[in-house]
Amino acid sequence: MKENAKGKSAKAIKEFNQFINQRTDIDKVVLTIRDGLYLIRKT
Repeated sequence: MKENAKGKSAKAIKEFNQFINQRTDIDKVVLTIRDGLYLIRKT
């Protein structure tokens, strides 16, 4: 997501996703249920 996030919620979601993507001690997957469900599990 290269475009700038607008709004407080969008910025928070973008920062959270970047934080999660940097972690190597967790498993993550996005399920295509409705708008998407992000599952995160610490390994």
